[in-house]
Amino acid sequence: MTSKIICFDFDGVIAKFDCSECKVCMKNTCKGCDNFGTPIQSTIDVINRLYDEGHIILIWSVRRKSGALERYLHESGVNYHLINSLHYNPAGTSIKPYYDVLVDDRAVGFDENMNLYEEIMKILNKSS
Repeated sequence: MTSKIICFDFDGVIAKFDCSECKVCMKNTCKGCDNFGTPIQSTIDVINRLYDEGHIILIWSVRRKSGALERYLHESGVNYHLINSLHYNPAGTSIKPYYDVLVDDRAVGFDENMNLYEEIMKILNKSS
């Protein structure tokens, strides 16, 4: 298999939410603070396996890329290539990152035969 770009959200996927000390959070959604929750080891194990298999790992987060975030990822043993980067986007595209797979705790895996409204409401009810 050729290498694929796999994009991982940070909060809720790589690390548990922990916004108790953050002064800029609204409704448990981090807007850039450098407080990090407990690492989610099962996700880190999968990320590292994919990395070892030659896939490109992109961390995509509402958090800014910072030294604190990079240290957290390093200290948690997360192997990755880029954070919040559009490096792999084709020229002339938008700020949505290009990826083959996105892993996000607040995403809906779309299928045209699904009850889309119901799936959206599940996520909204979970995060409120």
